[in-house]
Formats: sequence, structure tokens, C-alpha cells
Amino acid sequence: MSTKATRRERRVEKQEKFRHVLVNAAILTTCNEKGRVVVTYENAQFVVGWGTLSLINAGLAQAKGRSGLLWWLISLLLGPVATFLIVILPRVEQEF
Repeated sequence: MSTKATRRERRVEKQEKFRHVLVNAAILTTCNEKGRVVVTYENAQFVVGWGTLSLINAGLAQAKGRSGLLWWLISLLLGPVATFLIVILPRVEQEF
């Protein structure tokens, strides 16, 4: 009976590790004192806010005649600094 219990425990442990990897890839995580990955509400809010800001920056960049995709990628890396740059850089005049 102990063999079944240990198999079950190992299987559950593997499933937990797999879930942690998926969560780790999806949003920022932190580790607790036992070294296990813990998803916190604050981290999830941070990722959602950062992603929203990057989309807003892409729209601002397009409104100024710049590449929305390029500024979206820059915004993922720089966040509020990219917003500041988009705001202070002059509008690009496009010739047709």
C-alpha cells in the first residue's frame, strides 16, 4: 500500500511542477520559503498593467506616424520610459 501512495505522491508532485512551469511562463511568480513557486495577485496585476501600457504606447506611436509594432516591442522592455519617449519625440510627417 505504501508503494501506491508513493507513486501517487510522485505523480502529484510532477503535476505540480508542470503547473508551476506553465504559470511561470505565463506571469511573474515568486518563491515561498520552501522554494515552491507561488503566484501572487500583485504580480498578476503588474503584468496586466505593463501589457496594457504597451498597447497604449503602440496606439500613441501610430497616432504620431511611427511603427506601432516596433513601439509595442520597445514598450514591453522599457514600459513607462517608452511612453515618455513617444510623448517627447516629434510627429513623423509621412509623404505620399
